[in-house]
Amino acid sequence: MLRRLAILFFIVALMTPMMAAANICEDINDMANAWNDVANMVDGSDPGDYTEAEAQEIGQAVEEMYESTYDFAEILMDQGNDDEADLGEDLSIALDDLYNSEGIDEIVDSMDYVVDAIDNITDYCDSL
Repeated sequence: MLRRLAILFFIVALMTPMMAAANICEDINDMANAWNDVANMVDGSDPGDYTEAEAQEIGQAVEEMYESTYDFAEILMDQGNDDEADLGEDLSIALDDLYNSEGIDEIVDSMDYVVDAIDNITDYCDSL
């Protein structure tokens, strides 16, 4: 089961440069940590703190993270066992919540929801 999860995650890892293929559970945890770092950065800043170019760069980075994380959720839902599909669905719901967020506080709360969903996947992975 861990091997199949590793294969599913490896497919996503090929789509995103932020992940390495060394230890699958650590890679999933790294994804959660990256989302947490972004949430902390957004929470501790004021939109006026960034130039327009910096804001666009941050937005593009978040969009890439969102897309690769959403791809991971879809793979879990489509190709995982029942437990993995449920975890993927939870992550997908968290990402949808983030997509529909408005305002800094709501965005940060939604990013925390994404982190929690990924942490649940990490816990599942570690239990295998």
